[in-house]
Amino acid sequence: AVVPDAEISVQSVSTGVSANTRTNAEGNYSVTELLPGKYDVTVSKTGFASLKETGLELEIQQVARLDLTLQVGAVAQSMEVQASAVLLESETSTLGQVVGSRQITELPLLGRNPYALALLVPGVRPAIGVNNLPIDQISTVSFAINGQRASANEFLLDGAPNSAPSQNQPVINTTPDLVQEFKVETSSFSSEYGRAAGGVFNVITRSGTNEYHGSLYEFFRNDKLNANDFFANRAGNARSPFKFNQFGGTLGGPVSIPKIYNGKNRTFFFVSVESVRFIQGVTFVGSVPKPQELAGDFSNTRNANGQLITIYDPLTTVPNPNGSGYIRSAFPGNVIPASRFNPVALNLAKYLPAPNTAGARFTGVNNFTRGDANRINKDTVSYRVDHHFSDANRIFARYSADDTPDIRAGVYGQTNPGSPTAGPQIFGRRNSVVEDTQTFSPTWLAVFRYSFTRLSNFRPSFSDGFDITKLGLPASLAAQLRPHAFPDITITGFGVTGSIPNIVVGGLLGATDQIISNNSVHAFQSTTTKVLGGHELKAGFEYRAIQLNVQQTGANSPVFNFAPTWTQGPNPTTASATAGYGLATFLLGVPGGSAQPVPALALTTKYSALFLQDSFKVTTHLTLNYGLRWEYETPKTDRFNQLTNFSYSAVPPSDAPGLNLHGALAFVNVNGASRSQSNPDYNNFAPRFGFAYRLGQKTVVRGGGGIFYSNNWGVGTGSATFGSSGFIANTSIVTSLDTVTPIAFLDNPFPNGLVQPTGSKLGPATLLGQSIDFYDRGNRTPYSGQWHLSIQRELPKGTLLEVGYTGSRGLKLPIGLTLNQIPTADLALGNALRTQVPNPFYGKIASGILASPMISEAQLLRPYPQYDGVTSVLANIANSTYHALEAKFEKRYSRGLTLLASYTYSKSVDLGIGAFAGDIISGG
Repeated sequence: AVVPDAEISVQSVSTGVSANTRTNAEGNYSVTELLPGKYDVTVSKTGFASLKETGLELEIQQVARLDLTLQVGAVAQSMEVQASAVLLESETSTLGQVVGSRQITELPLLGRNPYALALLVPGVRPAIGVNNLPIDQISTVSFAINGQRASANEFLLDGAPNSAPSQNQPVINTTPDLVQEFKVETSSFSSEYGRAAGGVFNVITRSGTNEYHGSLYEFFRNDKLNANDFFANRAGNARSPFKFNQFGGTLGGPVSIPKIYNGKNRTFFFVSVESVRFIQGVTFVGSVPKPQELAGDFSNTRNANGQLITIYDPLTTVPNPNGSGYIRSAFPGNVIPASRFNPVALNLAKYLPAPNTAGARFTGVNNFTRGDANRINKDTVSYRVDHHFSDANRIFARYSADDTPDIRAGVYGQTNPGSPTAGPQIFGRRNSVVEDTQTFSPTWLAVFRYSFTRLSNFRPSFSDGFDITKLGLPASLAAQLRPHAFPDITITGFGVTGSIPNIVVGGLLGATDQIISNNSVHAFQSTTTKVLGGHELKAGFEYRAIQLNVQQTGANSPVFNFAPTWTQGPNPTTASATAGYGLATFLLGVPGGSAQPVPALALTTKYSALFLQDSFKVTTHLTLNYGLRWEYETPKTDRFNQLTNFSYSAVPPSDAPGLNLHGALAFVNVNGASRSQSNPDYNNFAPRFGFAYRLGQKTVVRGGGGIFYSNNWGVGTGSATFGSSGFIANTSIVTSLDTVTPIAFLDNPFPNGLVQPTGSKLGPATLLGQSIDFYDRGNRTPYSGQWHLSIQRELPKGTLLEVGYTGSRGLKLPIGLTLNQIPTADLALGNALRTQVPNPFYGKIASGILASPMISEAQLLRPYPQYDGVTSVLANIANSTYHALEAKFEKRYSRGLTLLASYTYSKSVDLGIGAFAGDIISGG
């Protein structure tokens, strides 16, 4: 509050650019949309002593209240006040935390990932997939905020979208030297921000100033400074190689061309470059078969208690003559004769390494270890130019690029195609933005922004091009599989793990994963701010075109599983710690598993939003923040219309006497259906409300709540993630008809060939007898309700304490829903469910579990007996609940010290959170 009609000058300390205006008739004045930094404020009027406040520091998105009062005095008299950081947030109800440039550049950061500092903020916690190295796509910022999923956050870079469509993780991880500061908003943020049911990360990059400034740096770590891994020491192996060199520099200042142009106070540039040369040692530890067991001799195969594990012959399975169920006979001497070995299994075994450590007593678990190294070469560059046309108009443009090749270590060596390892992966990242800020009057301002973001991700299989006929698998099978790679082999009780995350170690042999992915987002945003008396109104709109072109196979082209089930006994339906061994099943060549070639998808959604926000200063003590946002994201479409739904009431074209059949696949763009995969969801209105009440000069009570919408892309880029049955054809190995007697073997695992995608041409007859997945046309946009109440208290020595309660409720969250389970009441039938009965579909369905004359009673009791598995992907049925006591203690930077400590005591419940969405327990 100052005297009416006073002259106001606000000048940037770094650039010298100033804005001049006057207070209104009431003596109030509001400056909006200032860039983060330090400012000098001068207030003057004839008959009063001039007042100058220097070094006022503003942070990103900070709403700071500055009370200035002019004193009556002579014209020549003046007062100068040295400003300090504004601690109390008396004008906004939003919970969050600003992380400043000094914290970013000076605090130790593994991999120099600025986003890692978000863990200083109350209510923010990492998922188990986080590794903090800004290299991978989804493992850098998997942070759950106040109980919401990590995939529900919004990432902004200079106000522009910086999120990949599916995982919803940041595309560009800015280097610390590029970041001016960033803010994490965790609850009740303004209606200006949307597409985030969790929180908002807003990073602001540095601009040049009137002085030239530059920096050079290198950070390194080296194996010469490291201790050896425990398992490597035990095996007598040398230290794994480790060399981490991260180097770069910055340069910024005014744009100046001698004798042509002097950009001081007008045009500035800032350039940041960084490279990483990373050789990261990894120790592989696991369990591989013993030579005598690979020879079929299980006479000394024991469990952890030293008990002999008996191997039963699955071909001796007969009905139990002494009761119900079945019975099997053991192999004499617990040795499988060589004549019973499957030839494909013998060929696969040639790619297995021999044990090189003793392993655990009796079992030999962890009898293999090996050291190798990942190799990463990362190059990042960013260019920014700011230009001030006048005090009323400024513009800036920035372009950021990142290319990161990742060459992963081979579990069994780079020359062994059987290594269960992902292939080399190359990430390409781009983010560019142009922003124009117009000041029409001291109380009216507008911002216009266009941005483009792209993430490319290419990863072939480790054994790309491998010919599976070398293993003895049929040429007809090889011709139907993509990619051509060593098959994925999983044997219960065997496998290898790596000492660092995201090695993508598969099972025991092979990995057929392949990723070809391009994400892009075009965005246009416009906001305008108008001050009307005690109201500060902000309104705007946003449009994004979001595209994902992807083909990701997963470990299923094909995958073969070998479980103890087929060599356990004497009752084959009863598992035992002393009967059955997965390796014995492997040698006999009795596989489970499937093959599922997948299509390439070209997905698009378009996001639109409108918002209106008001900050109303009711009194000098009370400020209300309230607003409304409307969001609409179009349902996904595919350029080639390869998306499916499910009609629960449709009657499939297959007669089955005695069965009331219903349920069939439905397709987009067929029979008058829309090209969209779901129905439009137009009613996404998101009200926001909050208050800040000032109790004296040192205490503020804040509270707020609202509705916050997310996105429904899910986590993952596999085609099955989005529901493409009919265009994806999964072929499961039919190992047995009665679940106890094998009929399929490894040398010909798919005797009827692979089910070929038919697209939509068969309509409701598509994939009868197979497993299907689909996207429910009735799905809606996930959202959360958030609320909080907190108290801030300014303490001596420029410190602040905030304590409060925060809660959230997530609704319509996505999760995979399995629909074709046997009704609970029928489980009481027990072994009778295995009874073989005439197959009413025989002769009408040519492949899968319904292609044989007899089927189990259990199959006919399923809700949709005409299918195997039926899965609704990303079904909006999950929910979450979160309650927390959150506290923070903060000292803003002064006299060489800054301090931030936070504490969160919370309870979070979620029905399907996942490793990269906020899970903190492996496998949860």
